[in-house]
Amino acid sequence: MDLSVSQKKPVGNGIITCLNMKQAKVRKNKGAEAANAVISILSQK
Repeated sequence: MDLSVSQKKPVGNGIITCLNMKQAKVRKNKGAEAANAVISILSQK
């Protein structure tokens, strides 16, 4: 939060916890979703 405020830039944070490979495969696109959210915010300026 401090970095985002001091640099006046959005910072995305996505932590994906998985107990097995099946969960990992289902959640594999969550990182891209987090990155796209930040890109979307940056594109609005």
